[in-house]
Amino acid sequence: MFFTQKKNSIILKFLIAIKPNPKKHITIIGGGLYGCLTAYHVALKCPSSKVSIYEAGDHLLSAFDSIQLGGHRLNNGFHGMEIPRSDPLYNFFKDVLKVNMKKGINNRGLYINGHLVDYNASRKDWPSPLREQFLVKEPVELGQDLKVSETVSLVYREFLKKIANRYSSVFDDVKGLLLPWFLPADYTVTSDDEGDRFRNDVRAGRCFPEYAYPEDGLFESIQGKMEELLLSLGVVIHYGAKFFSLKDAIGITGSDGVPISQPDGSQYFFCVSIVAILKGIDGVLCKELLENKRIFVNALYQLKNGSKKNYSEVLVASARVPSISRISYPLSADDDLAQVEFFMEDFSMAEDLVTVAMEELSRLHGICVSDIELVEQKQTRTVFFPSEDLQSSVISSVNEWVNDLSGNINIHVRTNSGSINMAKTWIYAVENAKMVI
Repeated sequence: MFFTQKKNSIILKFLIAIKPNPKKHITIIGGGLYGCLTAYHVALKCPSSKVSIYEAGDHLLSAFDSIQLGGHRLNNGFHGMEIPRSDPLYNFFKDVLKVNMKKGINNRGLYINGHLVDYNASRKDWPSPLREQFLVKEPVELGQDLKVSETVSLVYREFLKKIANRYSSVFDDVKGLLLPWFLPADYTVTSDDEGDRFRNDVRAGRCFPEYAYPEDGLFESIQGKMEELLLSLGVVIHYGAKFFSLKDAIGITGSDGVPISQPDGSQYFFCVSIVAILKGIDGVLCKELLENKRIFVNALYQLKNGSKKNYSEVLVASARVPSISRISYPLSADDDLAQVEFFMEDFSMAEDLVTVAMEELSRLHGICVSDIELVEQKQTRTVFFPSEDLQSSVISSVNEWVNDLSGNINIHVRTNSGSINMAKTWIYAVENAKMVI
């Protein structure tokens, strides 16, 4: 009898030992590049897990949607992957998704109040009217607080404040969008951020910059290939989904509005903007955030007489038209076209601004205004530039929500107030995969 009981005990232990572990359930909110890459890395690390993406729209990678201007299909603003900064993502597109990719020299220009300057030019190589605006004559490192009062003249500070109005009326809230971009290359920022380090290396000549893009110039071509890959890895994709916060759980509905039950022990990764998170957890604060918006407008111009500049993009700071942020030259079109990006408070301003912008284009390209034709302008995005105080309130609200839920569910949220650069999406996705338990 004892022998039989002992034998049965051994068999029971053996069966327990070979019993498979419960299947991991990974829930990813957001089907942008960050969410898709998170799903990819998690699926590779845990092939037996169930990975689900919940996307509010009807397709993945909606930020890659093209726009139509004057019959031309274009990216919604300049789209290019910085190389070598984005090498891992570039290789993923090329080798895993099998997207035909090309590279070009990332030759940036700065157009500052009528002066065209190379992005990598040091102070001594800037035109005299601009060079005189700098109080410090030697290379200088600025701290992350970007205090420039002892570095540039009052005139230049006031000029930058005027440019900052395209984002916000409070300069200190958005100065990081202008500095050190519109400072000489030998004025660097001390930072641990990989993007800041890469920018310092490029401007110091320690790194040869390129940018990568799909062969047809349109990042939209990546969308279908990404969906095919994720489905082949067993990732379940739900379109038209919405999430909402419950007292001790997360609710998700499908396109039909019916709640989708989430298994106990699910691990959640929120890979959406902080605005999308606020919609589900704090309607009052979300409304306040949405009031701090700017309209992103793309305008397409035809340049006659082969007058394109030899730049991949030109970053603009013009006191005459402060709302112009960038000029690029579409890779998806053969004509001499210039794609100009504006930030403005209301689209009703667009007609006047895009007309005045033709004068800046004529100065930049050295041609007559009569040799420039406006093809079409269109509002293509809404962006948000909240004040530092509002950003702090938003981040505190999200962190409080995460802390309240963390005792019941496993949840991961990055409280980035702005969009995530393509290079960072890869880094963050790899980090997310390491957090799967």
